[in-house]
Amino acid sequence: MPLTKEKTTLTWLWVIKLFEIIPVAITAFAAKKLYDLVAKNPELQSPLYGRHILVAQQLVYYGCVILFPWLFISCALMFKFRGSWLLLYGMIDLSLTMVIIVGLAFQDRYLPASTKACRKAEEWKVNGDHMSFFSQAAAHNTKDTAAGKCKSFVSTWELGLCVAFFHMIVSYVGIFFDEREFSILNPFRPLFYLILAVIGPFYYFYINIVPRIRFAFFYLVKLPSGLRGLKTLRFEKPTPYVPRYDSMTISNPKLQQILTIEHVLLNVVDYLHYDDIINLSLTSKSVREAVYPGRDLQHRLPKLLKRSCNQGSTRKACLYCNKKICEDCKVSVFQPVIPGRRHISSCIAYCSKCYYQEFSRRQPGYKRPCSCRYLDATFEYQDVCHSCSTRDLTELGKIRQKRFRQEAKDIAQGKCFPNNTIDLPPENKPKCSKCHAEFPSGTRWWKCTMCEGECRDRIHPPFVGKAREPDLEMAESMPKEKDEAGIAKWLSFFRNR
Repeated sequence: MPLTKEKTTLTWLWVIKLFEIIPVAITAFAAKKLYDLVAKNPELQSPLYGRHILVAQQLVYYGCVILFPWLFISCALMFKFRGSWLLLYGMIDLSLTMVIIVGLAFQDRYLPASTKACRKAEEWKVNGDHMSFFSQAAAHNTKDTAAGKCKSFVSTWELGLCVAFFHMIVSYVGIFFDEREFSILNPFRPLFYLILAVIGPFYYFYINIVPRIRFAFFYLVKLPSGLRGLKTLRFEKPTPYVPRYDSMTISNPKLQQILTIEHVLLNVVDYLHYDDIINLSLTSKSVREAVYPGRDLQHRLPKLLKRSCNQGSTRKACLYCNKKICEDCKVSVFQPVIPGRRHISSCIAYCSKCYYQEFSRRQPGYKRPCSCRYLDATFEYQDVCHSCSTRDLTELGKIRQKRFRQEAKDIAQGKCFPNNTIDLPPENKPKCSKCHAEFPSGTRWWKCTMCEGECRDRIHPPFVGKAREPDLEMAESMPKEKDEAGIAKWLSFFRNR
């Protein structure tokens, strides 16, 4: 093994540090500009865009600002103090490098990987009606654009990465300098020894063992819920409408006779809001029976819902009662967010294999657990029908949240798709959103598409049991879903004895 020379080591340190001066200065000025932008605008620090945004910009800025004068100071000190002093210089270099690396790691959570992704900066991780992070940053200067701000953040991140890489080499040479031939700190030897004896075992443990431990831990967290089984939600059923034909007297049957013709009624409905249809039905008992026939109500209602508020493309459902509304008849109310709404619209199911690969192994692009929970404590403008706007929306919100829980349960069991209340055929089986493989009975894992993190909210069923096949001899027309799994089904067996 060749001997190292102190002059050779010092020469390499001087060359690399002098080469770093200009990149460090450029990175420091760019990081300061972005840090000031984030510090002066609290909306850019919102958890909606990421965690520790201000700290991430601050670490890179402070690290480069301190590193810049240290390059000159350390170069001057190496003329006078050498030998063992190089270890001290190396430790200081390593500390500054780690400060920059931690800041870059935080920035990686809310910045794209390259400037190519800045072409769609306005759409980068947009949550609901909020602007993207780069659109929000560009809104403070009329000359800036979202794409331009995106390139500024990403290019500064890339410069910081280059500075961290070269200064890590400086730290390595400073710490592992030793002139002795067989020393592990000999700069010609430690790279192999470091990988084999230090980095290798830790790397193997982190790549192969830690993901399994992480997966087993969160599986055990879900296990108690699986043993308890899915809770059956009970809803208050409205009293069915039963017309009293005996007491129904029609003094002037002309309007009733016209509305009894269904295609005429539907042509009228095409130009009405759904609230207007209800008001029309309240004209008299006979008109109500013509619009909402008691004997054919199940077939008439879908037609009325489909044809009402049909002018224009602003048709939607009332948040609380699912009644059809449009831009002209809706009422906007400022109310607390209903937590279950985002879970139904934004969360997708993963199988255990895909969950292990993406979340347990923490592949590139991994995001921390869902950070959208803070949205549940905010207020929003909600489009509702006129009838719901006159009622107690706080009580209606609790009922709607309960229905969202039931809908989340139906999605997990494959009874309906997200944002789709139409029942699916019994032979339909839920599939993994990533590999599209059919789910077996057992564990369900959930991912939030808003922040790309794992959703661990209790609204999602952690376990789903097997669907029971229909028994033709018992005249069961539809398969019944078993809500109990694990030990719970054995407990139900003993309860039924």
